[in-house]
Amino acid sequence: GDEWPALHKELSRGIAQAQAQGYCSANYQPGHLTAVGAAFHGPDHQWYGLNISFPHKPSEKPRDVARYAPLLLGLIEKIGASCGAEDSVE
Repeated sequence: GDEWPALHKELSRGIAQAQAQGYCSANYQPGHLTAVGAAFHGPDHQWYGLNISFPHKPSEKPRDVARYAPLLLGLIEKIGASCGAEDSVE
């Protein structure tokens, strides 16, 4: 519908960010939460997604994303290592 152009733009931005950085960030429930998320392959070769959400504060978003994104990617690495998966982050 009428909302598709804006939604398509935001989805394309998230995909590009995930391809470049291994995660994407987005305002979830705009004005309330921001999230960083990543997709990964589990040991069963299925796709999984994991995110960390935190209170949305526009002035602190760059700092918060920089804080939580490495924690998220590290957690995904630990999950993969504990399951014997290699190169699970996409």
